Amino acid sequence: MRNLDATFTYTINGSEEKEFNTDLTGSENEQEIREAIAEAQTEQLQEQGPDEEKEYSADDVELTGVTSSEDVHEKYLSLERIFDYADYFCECDHEAEVVNAAIDCDIQGCDIDEAYQGAYKDNEDFAQETADQLGAVDKNAAWPINCIDWEYAAKELMYDYCESNGHYFRNM
Repeated sequence: MRNLDATFTYTINGSEEKEFNTDLTGSENEQEIREAIAEAQTEQLQEQGPDEEKEYSADDVELTGVTSSEDVHEKYLSLERIFDYADYFCECDHEAEVVNAAIDCDIQGCDIDEAYQGAYKDNEDFAQETADQLGAVDKNAAWPINCIDWEYAAKELMYDYCESNGHYFRNM
């Protein structure tokens, strides 16, 4: 199950700032986050005692920031952009690490699944694996495998691909 967790800071009716952690894959926008916070705060009040009949609404909640997320790309770690990232994340079937690498390579969210080629230790490893998948070189033959300049082959191949943090994508 893919989750995209983020911690928001918020105030309720100008009270002291608090934090709320949520899974963004289940929340589409700021309003839904504010509603979830209001509901959690109302439940907390009701647990404190039967005298508390106050119910919070989303209008009582003000989101003040995004304090952390180990998943969200740093370019999207703000209130203004966090939901754009959630949309990006939900457009593909990969974990945040791959999504973040795709962002670094300027791959659109809807293209990640098609463009993603896998994770490799370096460009040469990627070039060898690609050549093997294409059947370009007999992997059981000692020659010419041991004579191929894989560094040069990788350089040529990378005109059509990009890489970030060991994740490779076909340029779209």
